[in-house]
Amino acid sequence: MTRIGTQEALGLGLLSIMVWGVPALREWVLRNERAVEVKDPYLLGLIQEVCDEERLNRKLTQEGKQFLAKLKPGEHIDLNRADTNDLMRLRGVGPSLARRIWVYRNRLGGFVNAHQLLEIYGMDSITFEVVLRYVTLETSFIRRISINQADVEVLSDHPYVGWSLAKRVVAYRRQHGLYRSTSDLFQILGTDSLQWVKALPYLKL
Repeated sequence: MTRIGTQEALGLGLLSIMVWGVPALREWVLRNERAVEVKDPYLLGLIQEVCDEERLNRKLTQEGKQFLAKLKPGEHIDLNRADTNDLMRLRGVGPSLARRIWVYRNRLGGFVNAHQLLEIYGMDSITFEVVLRYVTLETSFIRRISINQADVEVLSDHPYVGWSLAKRVVAYRRQHGLYRSTSDLFQILGTDSLQWVKALPYLKL
């Protein structure tokens, strides 16, 4: 299996929107779709978007009809299980917004509330109200981070924690020992309790 990191991806130009205008890069992505292991969430989303778009184009060419029909009233998709193709079936959601939803969901570890969609660039209140009619939310698969085991790098990667807060979590653990409850996080000086309220669903002992 070929492995590429962020720097290699930058060298290939995969992190640039110009990937759409460079046929050679598109072909490289498609040829290596099953052989490349990528961990960077943004790059994963971009590669998937290229591949989804290519499949859509081929489908349209072969069948001469619309491939991704928008959901009808009464139809729903699960926000935590949907891929970018599913997300593009939501009214008001195109390829770019679908990719951003997919990437942000992976960074979070899953959505615990549909209103988290409003944190995504491009999701305005009008689009959100429309999308809300067509989604369900299964939260049993939320990925949680252990505050007694995770290092600064792992904690800081979560959108609700960040680097500064992650360092305080680890420093407090080293000074006072293992956390006995997630509520102990509120004892860390200089931290915002509202931020912890948002982060707690993604944390465990």
